[in-house]
Amino acid sequence: MPAPVGGECRDCIAKIYRKEGGIKALYRGVAPTLVGIVPYAAINFATYETLKIKALATPSMCQEDGGLLITTRLMCGGFAGAFGQTVVYPLDTVRRR
Repeated sequence: MPAPVGGECRDCIAKIYRKEGGIKALYRGVAPTLVGIVPYAAINFATYETLKIKALATPSMCQEDGGLLITTRLMCGGFAGAFGQTVVYPLDTVRRR
């Protein structure tokens, strides 16, 4: 008979809780993860906003009402994400080792 849905996950959490140090063991690794996430989010946000401001100054990238074209927003977001991940990648590599 198959295990109930979610049973394996609960069993795993209970095992970690009992055998590896209680509630503290469930959050092991959160600090290194946040060390990577915070700079990525900051770089991503700053890059996107900078590109958006520069794009608003270019009439061909704007709609008639003054907002950015969807393709322009997509390009700004894609470039910001790629740039942020490239900068933070060494931190991610250190975290995983």
